[in-house]
Amino acid sequence: MANALSLLRILLIPPLLIALHGDQGQTSPATILILLAAALSDLADGYVARRWGLVSRLGRILDPVADKLFVGSLGIGLYLWRDLPGWLLAGILLRDAGILAAGSYLLWVHHLVISPNYFGKYATASLIVASLAYLVPVAAWLRTSLTYLAGAMLVVSSISYALLLRSHLGTLRQPHAAPG
Repeated sequence: MANALSLLRILLIPPLLIALHGDQGQTSPATILILLAAALSDLADGYVARRWGLVSRLGRILDPVADKLFVGSLGIGLYLWRDLPGWLLAGILLRDAGILAAGSYLLWVHHLVISPNYFGKYATASLIVASLAYLVPVAAWLRTSLTYLAGAMLVVSSISYALLLRSHLGTLRQPHAAPG
């Protein structure tokens, strides 16, 4: 069930992009519903997995990949059709590419799966909220504030993930003591 919710987020990407492109400057209810469905699936998959003991290695990989694909696609769509600043899109894509590259390395070389941390979840949440400010009418100061908050959270989460990676790599490189 939890993995199905993560897959749902990936499957919502094409309809989201079609809806964003077709909105012609006026947000349709379908666009908002798709975004809210993706956000709710992100909240629900982790809850379902923990609540019913369904946490799996696949889920620990699939959930963050689904998040990154969805948020990256949303950012691209908002950049192309809703004036999302290029610097924020670049931040999203660079951070997520770095996380996916580091995660792939740890998985394939060291068979280690790193779970998302709270800073990453806060960054994703702030990006979703900022995205809403590009979809519904809000005051310019609020849109700008939410955009900069999302950018700041991207920086904080990037630093957090870099420190986490450094810590794991340091642990992996330490020589293990010989059994006594």
